Amino acid sequence: MRLQYKCPKCSARMNFDASGAVLHCGSCRHEETVTDYQKQFNTPPVSRQQAVYDDEEARQYLCKKCGGIIVTDNHSAITSCPFCGGQAALGERIAGDLAPSGVIPFSVSAKTAEKQYKKWKRRLLLAPKELSKTQKSKKLIPIYIPYWLYHLECHGEARFHAVTTSTIMEETQDKAVETRHYELYRQGQICLPEYPICASGKIDERLTAQLPSYDFKEKQPFQIQHLSGCLSEKYHSSDQDLQPNAENAAKTEMDRFLMSALTGYDSVSVKERDYHVTVCSAEYILCPAWLAFCDTADPDYMFLLNAQNGKPASQPPISGIKAGAVIFLVAVFAFILFRILTVVLGGPLL
Repeated sequence: MRLQYKCPKCSARMNFDASGAVLHCGSCRHEETVTDYQKQFNTPPVSRQQAVYDDEEARQYLCKKCGGIIVTDNHSAITSCPFCGGQAALGERIAGDLAPSGVIPFSVSAKTAEKQYKKWKRRLLLAPKELSKTQKSKKLIPIYIPYWLYHLECHGEARFHAVTTSTIMEETQDKAVETRHYELYRQGQICLPEYPICASGKIDERLTAQLPSYDFKEKQPFQIQHLSGCLSEKYHSSDQDLQPNAENAAKTEMDRFLMSALTGYDSVSVKERDYHVTVCSAEYILCPAWLAFCDTADPDYMFLLNAQNGKPASQPPISGIKAGAVIFLVAVFAFILFRILTVVLGGPLL
């Protein structure tokens, strides 16, 4: 049950400000401090599911050019960085370092991934010139992308502003637009048991955000054998570093959940909200992908394929000049073909 407090001065509803632990009245500006707030609502510690690498089990490489850190099994050797093509420093065996506790195995074969890559590269005919050059000599690389998998719970309340518009026909046959405004209130609770946040430092988050979702029901306990013939990027951000991102994501999902119950309005916007997010656990896992990096920092110029379901993250950008040239050539060809058919059927040449 959620308690609502009224202002002792004006009887208006008081809102709670968690940052200052005070009840605030929006009507008369009266404030009351909530004593022992931190003791009553102390956030429980996050349960972290992780493992460590055993002796003689794994090796990591450091790229001298871009600083990327790659982890692979102890029997594999890396000479160049999969991200920039630079020279990779001789790796050292790692033991006791943080290892993933879970992994989603590769389901898409190299042959299937190559077909998708060729289909993707066909679009390079209309891509900017610099992209066409950078991808000619690139090869697909099987790589595991690091993720933190959070278990999140969120509850709270929010106020919304909604608008409806309708057209009214006046007696004079003139039309008038009627706009109505509504103040709405909703409260609720959601649970996000497996919410992924990418921990990569080399793959742009704008690209991973477009990567089709993984099915975490197929997650398995991590074993070093999963890295045989594959590379794995070492996580760049810890779960504590990415926890604010996870909390913001939970609040966004809460907005969507509450707004899904607001139907029949032309537009709805969040006016104010008071959400409490609990991070119950965080698990370090690896997700499979096929990668073809390029020499530019633009994430649109990189090929990234979900190696569980075989779906690419994005399509190459299209050059406006090339697209315009193609449209012009098609129009010219269509005109010439039309004139030839006209002459064959006995019509004038021009």
